[in-house]
Amino acid sequence: MRADEASIVWPMTVRRRVEPVPADEVRELPGGRRLIVVKSLDRIEAVRDAWHELKPEHVIADPDFFAATVAGDAKIVRPHVVLLERDGEPEALAAARLERQELSHRIGYRTVYKPHVRALTVVHGGLVGDQSEEQFRLLLDQLRLALRNGEADLLLLSYLPLDSPAFRIASTEPPFLSRQHLVRSGVRWELELPGSVEEFLQTKSPKHRQTLKRRARKLERDFAGRLEIRRFEHVEDLDDFVTAAAAVSAKTYQHTLGVAFGDTPAHRRRTQVAMEHGWFRGWVLYLDGEPAAFWHGERYARRFRTGNPGFDPAYDAYGIGTYLMLRMVDDLCRDPEVESVDHGVGDATYKQRYGTRSTVEGSVFVFPPTFRGARLNASLTLVAHAVAGARWLAGRAGVLGAAKSRWRRRLGAPAQG
Repeated sequence: MRADEASIVWPMTVRRRVEPVPADEVRELPGGRRLIVVKSLDRIEAVRDAWHELKPEHVIADPDFFAATVAGDAKIVRPHVVLLERDGEPEALAAARLERQELSHRIGYRTVYKPHVRALTVVHGGLVGDQSEEQFRLLLDQLRLALRNGEADLLLLSYLPLDSPAFRIASTEPPFLSRQHLVRSGVRWELELPGSVEEFLQTKSPKHRQTLKRRARKLERDFAGRLEIRRFEHVEDLDDFVTAAAAVSAKTYQHTLGVAFGDTPAHRRRTQVAMEHGWFRGWVLYLDGEPAAFWHGERYARRFRTGNPGFDPAYDAYGIGTYLMLRMVDDLCRDPEVESVDHGVGDATYKQRYGTRSTVEGSVFVFPPTFRGARLNASLTLVAHAVAGARWLAGRAGVLGAAKSRWRRRLGAPAQG
């Protein structure tokens, strides 16, 4: 990555599109269509207006957030954006990036296989615009062309709803040796925001409400005058938020797994861009002047996407993670620009307990039509079957949940309810 790419700041103003579009590849198709492929940050600006016109639904797929992620993450080699036009008008887009990845296969929190690959990754929500079967097949064919050209070891389409045309086509239509044969799915939980946090709590059982109230009273009593909640959203808050969140994250099991928020250039860059655009919201709970818990995320297209939260396990008995989450929900209920909270994919207890609707999603691999691609596919398939079998046996024996709880405690923090 060039040094000048890391300093690019994408403006908020909408500009007139530039014609002809400078691109690394342009492929003319019948019916007035063409596919435009952009492989460098400095050329994203040329397709930026068309990208916005297609109305991304997820902040990760916004061109400014996407560019900031590419520029700030050392694992990402470059962008790979495919735009489909008809008669000069944008029709569909795939926001992908070429990146170095570790494909971790875990049983619980224990990694059993972790090959290193160059992945061409379509980000979550990165299929933008008209994604009906015809349009998606054109985008997929162009993405697979990069595999045939040897640019990547595999194509990864992240978190596709299992009932979508994209999932069905990508998982069944590539040739046998190039398609994935076991897709691991997960549940994405979202909370449809009611009018107030009190209304939200009324959906919980009386016993659960009593537990929440008892913990809150104990926390506020034991730390009377020594408890503070700060909300962060502006660029001038960047250093304070990152410092506080990183201090809490360092004490969590997510930090040991390498998925926690940290004071890194990548996290700082994404947070800064989100703050500059008015998307970012963060909350930190301080006890005795020290950060003890945090939640954060981005407000985009009437959805609030939460990042990985964290809390100091020393205060687990107080339920400080849930306590702060309810303050976050209270604020978001009052925000007319937010209709739902996206907790992300995963089996954490709080996602199910504090979610009101769910979608089953799966990430799909497509491999190049080469011997190396077939070998990688076979290796990943064998390991995936073995891991799935081990999980099934552990689930039947009733030991997986207990084992994950023990791993969490060993790594740094139990889950809160």
